[in-house]
Amino acid sequence: MINQSKIEPLGISIIIPAFNEEHYINRCLESIVRLQIGRLDKEIIVVDNGSCDNTVEISKSYGAKVLVKKEGTIASLRNYGARFSNGQHLAFLDADCVVPKDWLLKAISYFQKEDRIVLGFRLSIPEHSNWVAKCWDLLFLKRDSTIEVEWIPTGNMIIPRDGFMSIGGFNEALESNEDYDFCFRIRKQGYRIISCSDASVIHLRPPQSLFQIFKKELWHGKEVFKVFINDIYQTKDIYIFKRKNFRVISYAFCYLIFILFQLVSLLLAVGSKIFLPLFVALFFPVIISFFMALKYTRLTKKYNLILGLTILFVIYGFSRALSLLPYNKIGKWIPKQ
Repeated sequence: MINQSKIEPLGISIIIPAFNEEHYINRCLESIVRLQIGRLDKEIIVVDNGSCDNTVEISKSYGAKVLVKKEGTIASLRNYGARFSNGQHLAFLDADCVVPKDWLLKAISYFQKEDRIVLGFRLSIPEHSNWVAKCWDLLFLKRDSTIEVEWIPTGNMIIPRDGFMSIGGFNEALESNEDYDFCFRIRKQGYRIISCSDASVIHLRPPQSLFQIFKKELWHGKEVFKVFINDIYQTKDIYIFKRKNFRVISYAFCYLIFILFQLVSLLLAVGSKIFLPLFVALFFPVIISFFMALKYTRLTKKYNLILGLTILFVIYGFSRALSLLPYNKIGKWIPKQ
């Protein structure tokens, strides 16, 4: 229980980037309007990316300040909203997220204890989500506890304004991976990244199919290698084990090797009728993914999801491997639906 009488008057700006979000943003804004804020002052800023539906009208009906920025990355939209905000703290939220009533009060209780932190609350999925979404949610089981982490997603992030401005906000040149890049830079300024489990933000639009996960991770991964290389270049430090995205890059390269091995084995099978290498090449990623899935399901006792999680890890690995290749050339071969 938070003692509201001890909370000092404080302004918080809630910044929501949006593009054609009429099916979700009303639920997002409704949850914000119903927030228990005590003596806190809050403002809602929706940065519209040129929507052609009713996003702007819906936002205004909830009293949000609507800014229009038709060009730029999502990082630039968030920065644009921060530039015109007044809050001492900035809360970045995606338009398809619903917050609990005590979201801001709990956030401020953390900032009262420590001001050099960046907060994100546990993301959960809608109650009637399918097995794909449930498997995807299982990947974030570590965030069922309040712990310090390397990064949190920008769709659910709260930070002191001074800290945000001190590093120039998000990197607007990045179309994706701006969240990891931001957290990496802010940690160098002495800030801790805290994932909080005592409140849950519902993400209304988790991936509901394997194809959605494939497209999502192919797109998200396209900037990961760029961030990795830029970090080495800027720091002049070739000790790659402490560089941004090292682990996910290593994982992607392993799967890229699997793909090359499969192609070579396929040629060998067709040309020389030798099928054992192809069999090994096809099943080795599945075996690795199975043991990774087993680790997660043992921790949560959700053994019924082990097959689905195995498939998900395989899809994730191959999508991240392909994301290392030029996205403009790979992406055009991917169907829209």
